[in-house]
Amino acid sequence: MLPAVEADARIADAIRVMREYGLYHVLVTSGERVEGILSVVDAARSFMEKLEAAGDVERVDAVRRFFEERVSRLATRPVIVVEEGVSMRDAARIMHSHRIGCLPVVKDDVVTRAICEPDVVRALVEEGRRDPVYRHATRRLVYVEYEATIMEALGVIVEGGFRRLPVLARGALAGITTVHMLMEALVANPKMLYEQVGRVMKPAVTVDLWTPVYKAAEEVLRSNVGAVILVEGGTLAGIFTERDAVRVYAG
Repeated sequence: MLPAVEADARIADAIRVMREYGLYHVLVTSGERVEGILSVVDAARSFMEKLEAAGDVERVDAVRRFFEERVSRLATRPVIVVEEGVSMRDAARIMHSHRIGCLPVVKDDVVTRAICEPDVVRALVEEGRRDPVYRHATRRLVYVEYEATIMEALGVIVEGGFRRLPVLARGALAGITTVHMLMEALVANPKMLYEQVGRVMKPAVTVDLWTPVYKAAEEVLRSNVGAVILVEGGTLAGIFTERDAVRVYAG
């Protein structure tokens, strides 16, 4: 079941729930009724708009105020849903065409569960496709430097519509950060806004360009950040993400 928060919950609470479950979306409910769905990327986009409107002196206070706002303000409506019994392939095609990461599944207008990107990645693993991952990866690798601030990293994420960013130090891969890791750091301490992004990252998983796509998908699941970095002879060559896996499985 896709985790849910009440419509009057704070944005900070929704960020923590998404981070806890390792998902990029959360249902917004009022009692048993689904009011909408909140994406952490949408939250980050709104967050950056607030920061840009605030002056340099007021930014830390703007961070605090943003996370105290109610999730109902940011929830997407209407929610795209699928009926119980939908095939994983059809669900992947809907997710790919709408560029969404989770689909609530309904039966008699009641949400019973959700199909999310990790479910599609598992299906891709089970399918056992052996073509090399480089054919399906995102080859244009966007990254941030270790010394970049968390605010700068979030700006790159929002501008590119990304969920995660490799972090480089002196040209070498130092780790990877995600939008929820960055947002959660700011929930805990708004003054982290100006700290180096290198403080909010984890080791990145790398695979060779010629790795079979199902093996790369296995590593995506193990990574806990929904992505692996492609390397060729020690050189960074791309990134393979959950979203790429959905595109592959959708056909």
